[in-house]
Amino acid sequence: MLMAALKESVKAVTTRPPTGNGSKPVIGRGVKHRKLSRQGRIALAADIATGSRPYVPSLAQTCSALDISIAAVRAEIKARAAAANGNGGTKPLAIMAAELVNQLGLDGAFDLLVEAAER
Repeated sequence: MLMAALKESVKAVTTRPPTGNGSKPVIGRGVKHRKLSRQGRIALAADIATGSRPYVPSLAQTCSALDISIAAVRAEIKARAAAANGNGGTKPLAIMAAELVNQLGLDGAFDLLVEAAER
């Protein structure tokens, strides 16, 4: 039960936030795999250009557009993660711990730590 609660909290954090207009963002990694007709690709491009569909480019697409190497960007991302105490730059560990205690209670958070330490 405790692990299920933790999985739900992680899932809630990693889920993409909804866009303001109710449409799902177009993810760059999947654009080439869509089986769209020419007119469908034109319509999608128009939606992206007008902002009615947000576009999240892949790492390769971003690097190509900016004429830089993927390795350089990965090195920068790794350096930022290391500078942020190793937690990916999302939140400081103290804030994450406080949120965990707020969600699970002090006993629940302690039980989770004991369970993780036993693995």
